[in-house]
Amino acid sequence: MDSKLLTCFSLFALVFLSCTNAAITYRNCKGPTPVGVINSLGVSECTASPCQVKQGHNYTITVNFTITESTDHAFADVHGVVAGVPVEFPLPQKNGCESGLVCPLKAQGTYVYKSTLPILKEYPAIGVVVEWALNDAKSGGNTIWCFETPIHVVSG
Repeated sequence: MDSKLLTCFSLFALVFLSCTNAAITYRNCKGPTPVGVINSLGVSECTASPCQVKQGHNYTITVNFTITESTDHAFADVHGVVAGVPVEFPLPQKNGCESGLVCPLKAQGTYVYKSTLPILKEYPAIGVVVEWALNDAKSGGNTIWCFETPIHVVSG
């Protein structure tokens, strides 16, 4: 299991190096074409990928994006993917319209989404791929944007 996880994580890290913004590497998620484009991505206290995040600390994710379709709603969905298995990361606020965005979002508009991701003390110290999506509905609907980026949870 450990060698499989290491191999999987290493492959993801190599793929992410192809899509770099400053020192944070990410790529668009697989799946339907999103109705938005990420212009920049930032993670507080992270200067290189994979981000080293400490158990018991909070990290702010900032995504500057442009949307091609108007929407009245925006909901975040975050998972950690380990060995191909997604595990939900709970967010304090899933509603993007109550998390820094002013809704409705207008087509061709550029916006900044900010959210805090708590890294709980209960999380194991392990490498994981974070998959973060902003959707225009709680379920169903369009993906506004979605990115994957590697992180490494370390002891706090």
